[in-house]
Amino acid sequence: MELPEPHPGPGEVCIRVHSATVNPTDTLPRSGYLAAMLARQLPTHVPGMDAAGAIDELGPATDGRLKVGGATVRSPLDAGFAAMQIVGHAGLSLSIG
Repeated sequence: MELPEPHPGPGEVCIRVHSATVNPTDTLPRSGYLAAMLARQLPTHVPGMDAAGAIDELGPATDGRLKVGGATVRSPLDAGFAAMQIVGHAGLSLSIG
């Protein structure tokens, strides 16, 4: 499903995902586990719990230490296999300018 490119709001950053892992939790829906929870999220559920990438855009009121292009890792993360992510700047596990 193609969606418009996201843009961060106040206190958020947009991450361009470069790589994502297949976490054991990602395999659970295939076995029927978590089906009720995922049914509420479909058709927008995108698997992926862990992702790494670069900060693509900063929203207003983000931490001044974050820079566009800085590497970042985010876990746990919903929709890690998506090309871009919007997350709160306080939720970044690592950011290297």
